[in-house]
Amino acid sequence: LAIAPPPKMDEDVLRRNLPRSADKLLKGEPFKILAMGDSVTNTGDYENILATMLSRATGNKNITIVDRSYPGRSVDASVRNFNDDAVALRPDMATIMYGLNDQICGCSLEGFLDQYEWLAKHLADECGADTVFLQPTPHIEIPVAKDDVKPESNPPEYAFRTVGFAEAIEQLAEKLKVPCA
Repeated sequence: LAIAPPPKMDEDVLRRNLPRSADKLLKGEPFKILAMGDSVTNTGDYENILATMLSRATGNKNITIVDRSYPGRSVDASVRNFNDDAVALRPDMATIMYGLNDQICGCSLEGFLDQYEWLAKHLADECGADTVFLQPTPHIEIPVAKDDVKPESNPPEYAFRTVGFAEAIEQLAEKLKVPCA
């Protein structure tokens, strides 16, 4: 990766954003990040990039990632599987990124946010973990016709709906004082 090293971490900012786990990270102690999400998390690499950036910024070389993301998963599945996916692992920090499958299944925005909030609360209460919300990104396909057959694609309004979910996650993060990216 050709990523410029981040500047040294401002310890006060880190403690404000990760009140339960910042000191552990800064002291170089073993630090476990739990990545919860759908296929975007499962096929992406953001959690490893995050671990690399945190390691460079804090000097902590003891950061590990546990991936509990699954293609097709929605946030309610993580609530239902919370004991296996989170409690058993005892993460220090968790990232949560859902939204696309929830929208496709017709999950209400209110129900979606209730489950995000449930995860953040239970990660704190049962695992002592900090949470970082990640906003879903719109899935936009550019249809390309092959052999005179028009491929199926996501309607444009899906992108607008995803932006609405992303903005709502940001507002929930502000309410809960949880970082959001």
